[in-house]
Amino acid sequence: MKIKFTLAVVAAAALLTGCWQKSVYPYYKDKDVFFEEKLIGVWREADKANEEGTTWTIAKGEAPKVYTIHIADKETKLDCDGRLFKIGETKFLDLHSRSRGIVDMPAHALLRVQGLDDASFKIQMLSPGWMKNRLQLHPKEIANVFATDPEHPDDVDKGEFILTAETDAVQKYIAEHLNDEGFWEQAGELRKQK
Repeated sequence: MKIKFTLAVVAAAALLTGCWQKSVYPYYKDKDVFFEEKLIGVWREADKANEEGTTWTIAKGEAPKVYTIHIADKETKLDCDGRLFKIGETKFLDLHSRSRGIVDMPAHALLRVQGLDDASFKIQMLSPGWMKNRLQLHPKEIANVFATDPEHPDDVDKGEFILTAETDAVQKYIAEHLNDEGFWEQAGELRKQK
């Protein structure tokens, strides 16, 4: 399933459809986490009018090197903890939902961060479509479980692969496929509002 990436898709997909690549374990290791003060602020999608699109409100979290991130548009809201980290020289943002409903599985999502400065940055979501296609062909390549869609239990195309590999294995896998075509969704740009 190929998703045209917009920042609204990240928030809406995460809340409504779960259509983002989930990992049981964090994508980061504590030693790789760093804090960028310039990430703090209110950010909006660069190509949307003020009333449209998604707003990301990023603040310093309670724990060291952690951000609290509120993502919202007209219809959806998502509250996450975020951690910036590097694998090699590439920057990433791990999002971990703060929602803990009775049957919700707390999972991690991964975004690649590019060109972070005081005015803007670009993010790309790890492609669940790429991962699904890859793991259907190579199911033992990285530890995972397949979760069927409860509304379409007989339709394999509606299910999703959830990564269950520990962080070291997930980071190795990301490094191996970092530049593979389709591994990342289309980049979206955020511009700082305040």
